[in-house]
Amino acid sequence: AGSKKSEVKSRYLQLGALWGDENTMEQLAALIASADSSDADRRMAVQLAKQIDHPAVLKALSDRVIATPNGAAIRETIDALGGHDQPSVASLLVRQWPKVEMAQRQAATSVLVSRPAWLNTFLSAVESKTIQPSDVPAGTGAINLRKANAVNRDQISISLEAAMALV
Repeated sequence: AGSKKSEVKSRYLQLGALWGDENTMEQLAALIASADSSDADRRMAVQLAKQIDHPAVLKALSDRVIATPNGAAIRETIDALGGHDQPSVASLLVRQWPKVEMAQRQAATSVLVSRPAWLNTFLSAVESKTIQPSDVPAGTGAINLRKANAVNRDQISISLEAAMALV
């Protein structure tokens, strides 16, 4: 019976998210933010949050990364933040960088290089040593160059070379 109830709840939240229902958005944000949420409920809410552009959901994801910067579930939360085209995402990930472990840094790097503006924020943080070049996961340079458009490639290449020379 518990499994059936969980499935109905999940479907309800999926449909509400699809329709942009305000009550559903608040429920998803609460599931993400609450320490009392089960891991399964939080994981489901985070998965739905990847596709939802709503201020309460973005705030819940951001607050979760700040409150609990490490652990497997935080990787999913960082990935979900990547679905939100908000400048605050890049600055949040750069601010949280010193607090997260390498696995979360890899997830953060993937998110930060996914959008040109975020990539610039990331590179500026590396150049200014807000993010230590030695803390950047291996292979980041290759990821950056593949994701960058032709206009930004030279700037990125120079930035990465300069930052890596400081290691």
